[in-house]
Amino acid sequence: MSDLDTSNLPTRNTKTRRPATSRKTSAAMGDGAHLDSGALTHGLDSALGVNPMVRALENARAALEAQQRPAGDVAGEVVWCAMIPAQVILTSHLIRRPLPPERLEALARGIEHEQLDDGGFPLYDGGKSYLYVSVLAYVALRLAGRDPEHAACARARRFLAGDDVASVPTWGKLWLAMMGLYGWEGVNPIPPEIWLLPTSAPMHPRRFYNHTRLIYLGFSYLYGVRFQGPETPVVAAIRAELYPGGFERVGFAAYRSRISARDRFVPVDPVLEATFAGLVGWEKLAPDSVRARALAVALGRIVWETRASRHVGLSPVNGLLNVLALHHAGHSDADAAWAGVDYWAWEDGRGRRVAGASSNTWDSAFAARALTSGPLTATSSAMLSSFHRFFGGAQALAEVEADGPIAPLATRESCDRMPITGGFCFGDPTHRWPVSDCTAEALSAIVAIEGLREVDVARLPDERVALAVRFILDRQNADGGFSSYEPARGGRLLEKVNPSEMFGNCMGEYSYLECTSSCVQGLSHVLAARTLEAALGRRVSAAIERGVDYISRCQRPDGGFEAFWGVNFTYATWFAIAGLRAAGRAPHDPRISRAVAFLLAHRHADGGWGEDAESCITHEWVKTPSSQVIMTSWAMLALMESGLTGGTVTAALETAASLLIQRQQPDGFWPRERVAGIFFDTAGLHYDLYRLYFPLWALNRFAGSRGTDRAT
Repeated sequence: MSDLDTSNLPTRNTKTRRPATSRKTSAAMGDGAHLDSGALTHGLDSALGVNPMVRALENARAALEAQQRPAGDVAGEVVWCAMIPAQVILTSHLIRRPLPPERLEALARGIEHEQLDDGGFPLYDGGKSYLYVSVLAYVALRLAGRDPEHAACARARRFLAGDDVASVPTWGKLWLAMMGLYGWEGVNPIPPEIWLLPTSAPMHPRRFYNHTRLIYLGFSYLYGVRFQGPETPVVAAIRAELYPGGFERVGFAAYRSRISARDRFVPVDPVLEATFAGLVGWEKLAPDSVRARALAVALGRIVWETRASRHVGLSPVNGLLNVLALHHAGHSDADAAWAGVDYWAWEDGRGRRVAGASSNTWDSAFAARALTSGPLTATSSAMLSSFHRFFGGAQALAEVEADGPIAPLATRESCDRMPITGGFCFGDPTHRWPVSDCTAEALSAIVAIEGLREVDVARLPDERVALAVRFILDRQNADGGFSSYEPARGGRLLEKVNPSEMFGNCMGEYSYLECTSSCVQGLSHVLAARTLEAALGRRVSAAIERGVDYISRCQRPDGGFEAFWGVNFTYATWFAIAGLRAAGRAPHDPRISRAVAFLLAHRHADGGWGEDAESCITHEWVKTPSSQVIMTSWAMLALMESGLTGGTVTAALETAASLLIQRQQPDGFWPRERVAGIFFDTAGLHYDLYRLYFPLWALNRFAGSRGTDRAT
């Protein structure tokens, strides 16, 4: 191991700080990924004894075992905001398919649970109130049967009265227009004709990030037909409640580009405004025959995607828009698509909700790696065998196609889908949209499990490993970084025509630090454990080095790294260190030592770490009032992964481990705190199992390095 020079680093908890291991001793031991138990202090033992550590790990393993499903996977709720259940309720009204009363009531209660003290509803738990989420939540509650003077509705209406509902962002304008609660003339154009552009055009939607592409596919069809649901007495009442001055007097056309300051994240861009102006002119001149052709192409894509995803869609938002388009077209797949919305349902002791995503592979891969990081028990060995079985059945082994004839000419190629064979989805294989980092994390977990003598599993066949490797390699970009679903097809200029107003960095696929690290790790683990065909092995080695170069370029002058999918510096810096180490970089590599110094400089006084989602917007560390369990776990994993030792590192790990042990709940979980996941800069997520397997991973690895976690 290597020692970190701690002379210029801040220290915490100096009572437990011990002198750094000498360089001579470290050199004699050699480089390694784990801390040397002999170099660790006895502060934790004297303060807590061995039993608290053992008990914490036993409780966490038991909690994880209780989460494992018959298929061998685990999956926690992915919690976003009230927008999704609200859109489910709005969709049921728009297609005239009432929800069962008990389900409708559960969704309404879930929406009410998200309401803030000011009466509004946030874009994520812990965030500020957004006009967009609040107006959809209000409409949904009224459709669910809540009286306008019901406490939640009355509070929400007071919040809405403090803003101008007509200035809701474009996504809100579209939903309200479909409900008959907004004038279509006030909605910026999202014409279906964009699907008729040549595929070589810089603005063809094939260049968009796939979630963005499919959301605007649905919106473009619905905008093109000016879809509007039934005008019922409750809709008429809501119209009067939202616009007390009179719906007819609003003058919606003047609001096309007027967006509430509380919701706007993306500044007004002259290029986008000029584009919208041009599209308004186009709509006045375009022949009806062109619109009809464009709608047919858009509908063909919707049908293809609906069938290719087994009627669940890429996401619940995309899936609901598909339902509306198919309903309007009177298509035979409409009922199956509406039933497919149940795929995104989440049900537990608190009732039925709608999750933001399905996370089976993602959660299972991290949970498996948590268990393999330290000494094994009979419980963890059995769980690992089940995880391996799940991974064996989760890989995409057939190319994605849609069932049945689809006109006009909708095929995998014309719908801009890449081959998926070999990949693993974020959730289960249902919707057939595999991802680079999920595939890489699954490979890392598989290799780790297969390397344990105590776990009796049959190795995944070499040809299937090679399929996964090729899937990952196909997602590497020219800059050496890796994208998620597809390689980058467009540049950052796409952000200039981002019509969402609320979200940033959402128009294209880009290289991501975390995806790149996961892919570098997965490829490195395979290269070390398997014998690949020579040409493929050379491709893998070259891809790893290009990935390392990308990770290196992402490091900031202060030593930290920024994330795209997690909050933020803590998450990214852990991934960066893990990627560099997996690729063979030594602990004394300056990129690693600078990253460790960055983390140590941002500890809380209690020895933990805590970072607010606001840091994703400010691009500077925003400290939380108290340490957060998940970020403390990430920081511990980063420090241990670095291979660096020394008084400051050792003391930091001990105090952080003590904090995690003290925070654990009787059920084995740790408390839900602030959001740790993020996407598109502003949308925070709770990945609910993060608060179980990341602390388990950190403590298990820490205990293994000390030899204190004895199997029972």
